[in-house]
Amino acid sequence: MTETWGEMTTRHAIERAEALTALREAGLTQTQAAAKLGIPLGHLNSFIIRHRIPWTETKRGRKQEPIE
Repeated sequence: MTETWGEMTTRHAIERAEALTALREAGLTQTQAAAKLGIPLGHLNSFIIRHRIPWTETKRGRKQEPIE
């Protein structure tokens, strides 16, 4: 059975939210996560707000080590 457009977009949103949750649980800041995903920080932040993904601010104002 094939997915409908609505089912596919819902699945994609869930998969993106799960990926962000994994990055958050790995201890990355939003800036580090955006760099790792190769997307602008503003896009990441909008997605986090829109999907109500809890992301506590950590290490604010300190220079971070580069992500490998």
